[in-house]
Amino acid sequence: MQNYHTWLLDLDDTLQVGLFSWAAVNVFPEIIEQTGVKPERTTFEAAYARAQEIYSAGGSNEVVGDEFFRLLGWPAAFTSVMLKRFANDYKPALFDDTLTFLDWTKARGDQLYLTTNNKWAQHVCKSLGITAYFADILLPDDDMIHSKPAPDMWNQLKARTGLTEESGVVLVGNELTTDGVFAQNCGLDCIIVDRYDRFADMPEHCFRVTSLADISLQMEQM
Repeated sequence: MQNYHTWLLDLDDTLQVGLFSWAAVNVFPEIIEQTGVKPERTTFEAAYARAQEIYSAGGSNEVVGDEFFRLLGWPAAFTSVMLKRFANDYKPALFDDTLTFLDWTKARGDQLYLTTNNKWAQHVCKSLGITAYFADILLPDDDMIHSKPAPDMWNQLKARTGLTEESGVVLVGNELTTDGVFAQNCGLDCIIVDRYDRFADMPEHCFRVTSLADISLQMEQM
């Protein structure tokens, strides 16, 4: 890890409490208690990676949920329970350390770019009051810009800004199969914010922290 000054930031489950983070606290423990089935870490990560793959390919929430639960050994009936909880109880919110981290980067004069697979990120950022932190917000579209881990958003940003792989750019995300592979495909370093102790090992180009606060602490010590 080095003292970076140009940041590509993920949104869901990195800066804001996304559906996965919310479910990990509010839904999954209830299902484990009711079913008596607590998946192993490797089983969970494989199921989550498969769910991400289906979602990125355009699968419905129902299809994603059914496959995710099937791989975890949880009854498919819980899909409708989870989706109902999402609809009734989930509200986007920033993690407690997000604004402190964003303010720290801006105080250093760093450049921040949002690279997210969330096609509604513009609206989400506006509702959370964080749009002004970013020099640009890059999203997938239905034609030319594919979702992470394809490097399309990085290629688009390079064309707009003149940044290169030698510009000291780092990606900050939460998921190895999307953010980690995206960074590798782009030739960039990656910081994985592993808030729930999901990952035992990191690939060579990735660094693991447990919070955004850990990043600023390590940078300040350099």
